[in-house]
Amino acid sequence: MKWLILGALLFLQGCSSNYFLYSPNDKIVFSKDDFSHPVKDSFIRSRSGNTLHLQHHLSDNPQGLVIHFHGNRGNLSQTVEKVVWLVDEGYDVMLVDYSGYGLSNGKPTRENLALDAQTVFEISHGLAHQHKVIVATSMGGAIALDGLAKSKLERYFDLLVIDSSFDSYQNLARDVVANVPIAKWFSSRIPALVSDERSPASNIKQIVNIDTIIAHCNDDRLIPITRGKALYQVAGDNSQFWQFNGCRHARTFTDEFPNNQQRLLAHIRKNRGASLVASNTLTSP
Repeated sequence: MKWLILGALLFLQGCSSNYFLYSPNDKIVFSKDDFSHPVKDSFIRSRSGNTLHLQHHLSDNPQGLVIHFHGNRGNLSQTVEKVVWLVDEGYDVMLVDYSGYGLSNGKPTRENLALDAQTVFEISHGLAHQHKVIVATSMGGAIALDGLAKSKLERYFDLLVIDSSFDSYQNLARDVVANVPIAKWFSSRIPALVSDERSPASNIKQIVNIDTIIAHCNDDRLIPITRGKALYQVAGDNSQFWQFNGCRHARTFTDEFPNNQQRLLAHIRKNRGASLVASNTLTSP
């Protein structure tokens, strides 16, 4: 019982500054030699004032570029498996580490990470790749949406994939509190403790010129599928909701689920060079 109370108090302390949202580290879990394809590192100056580490996984004859925004924990080396498989399918993959993550410096705040994402879009939208896809996982969905809304550059990208994400920081906090029975009474204080400024739901309403997939697993125990559906409900007419069974949080498109990967790949290829068509459909495999 004591650890539950302590955990709830620590959660609330974190909520007051939003630091509970971000859990970076600088432990690199692979080397470039672990891959059969070329891997290059680059460093860019962000609008946040920090230096960001980008890692480029290169295909022999790229059909396009996939930019990945990872979740709130770890760094890009610990989430690479979610998109690196696309290199073998003919896509260059760019991995992004935000301020304070991995080899990037600075502190991870909501504003810094939004500016980091904005910078990545400003740099990448003019690259030579004819087909550009954004894949954002978990907290990465919130970060990508914030940066894309700030940049107003969505028309330069062909597809936005938001996996295992959420609609509202306050709703996310309520879900966390709901999993700690002793802390449920804190729920009424969340609006005063957690800011919903520039929430994913408010940002996605500003992003209308890009084909969008919002994906979520029924079995996600960290961010429930209701959060993904709520985000979809306020998305534009060119959005789709994909729900999957049997996968854990943020594992939707990893090698554990080749059928999910093939579905995404087929849509990426179909999307290449296609004009936006209003769909707004709810689908499942």
